[in-house]
Amino acid sequence: MYLNVKGHNEFLQQAKHWIKEAMQRRCVVTSFLSIPQQNILLSLIPKDLIVKWDGGYEQAERKRAILSLYEEEDTNNVCALASKYDHRFQSIEHKDLLGALMALGIEREVVGDLLIEDDRIIVFTTYEMASFIQSELTCAKRTSLSFQPKEVKIQTQIRRKEMTIIAPSLRLDSVVSQLAHCSRSKAKEMLKAQYVKVNDIVLDENTQLCDNDFVSIRKVGRFQYKGIDAKTKKDRLVLRFEQYI
Repeated sequence: MYLNVKGHNEFLQQAKHWIKEAMQRRCVVTSFLSIPQQNILLSLIPKDLIVKWDGGYEQAERKRAILSLYEEEDTNNVCALASKYDHRFQSIEHKDLLGALMALGIEREVVGDLLIEDDRIIVFTTYEMASFIQSELTCAKRTSLSFQPKEVKIQTQIRRKEMTIIAPSLRLDSVVSQLAHCSRSKAKEMLKAQYVKVNDIVLDENTQLCDNDFVSIRKVGRFQYKGIDAKTKKDRLVLRFEQYI
């Protein structure tokens, strides 16, 4: 599978460093990795290196990798913090919670998935960062929160819906114009304004999408490109996406 590594040069160097450390008979636990980063890391792993993943729950998207030459005992490398929350009084979205965390100066790499259920909010993080989040993350979107370490059973499934768009090509501006329901010129403006991310990297220039690329458009949503379904009679592409809802 071809991987789109555009903009990931710094991560490539970090991944190679982790692998080098692990090959020197050390157990390496990485930061939380996005799905594109996980795929890049896997593409670099030599066959004699063992990789395990820990995101705090089975369906986690953001995960830490545990790299070792030997089969290590399973250890818990992720802390789950939970706060009570009543969605009837205030609606908190993923972007609100992430914004509150980033406002505290926390790096995205030390935070895993953020889950918002009807009666609670769950933040997955490292044990080193857990106490800081407990003491400092006391509200989001004017809603008071109180986080405590919990052993949680996750019932929430990350929700997606399938959708298709018709575009003349896989160029990013063509795809963005269809996903955002705007003109091609407006899509180019969004790229220049850095409103668009591909695989978690802000892009201000056109690129070709590859299968399984993630596209995030500010104030529009997050999508994963799944491939070309068909071509129309006018030779336009029918592109299949999954949209996060």
